[in-house]
Amino acid sequence: MATPLLAGPGAISTVIILSNPPYGPLQALFVIALNMLVAWITLRQSDLIQRAG
Repeated sequence: MATPLLAGPGAISTVIILSNPPYGPLQALFVIALNMLVAWITLRQSDLIQRAG
């Protein structure tokens, strides 16, 4: 269930937009890495988040 939310149309369009000028591949890779980190932290702490909700 998490896969479509992590790699959905919003994420794909963000990568496409960031890969074109005035941005470049470095900024796109940074944003992808930052998104991966946030997703990993969120999924890693899902038990705590579920108990809090």
